Amino acid sequence: MIVTDSSDFTSSLTQGIEAKKDRRFDDALMYFNKAKELNKFDPLPHIAIGLTHIDNKDFDNAITAFKSALTLSP
Repeated sequence: MIVTDSSDFTSSLTQGIEAKKDRRFDDALMYFNKAKELNKFDPLPHIAIGLTHIDNKDFDNAITAFKSALTLSP
């Protein structure tokens, strides 16, 4: 697993979770995508992106995100 800076990865996930709780879905997706860029091999950001899309009733993109997570961690 390659991580450029684990604190940035964790911080991005945490900020995404907080934004999602506040129903700021665009912000949440921005943070989760940043986490995904920081660690391309971790399925967690993909799962978080999928869950955010579900909350936003964007089911097609949710399925895509979950499929990506499954390719990383079947």
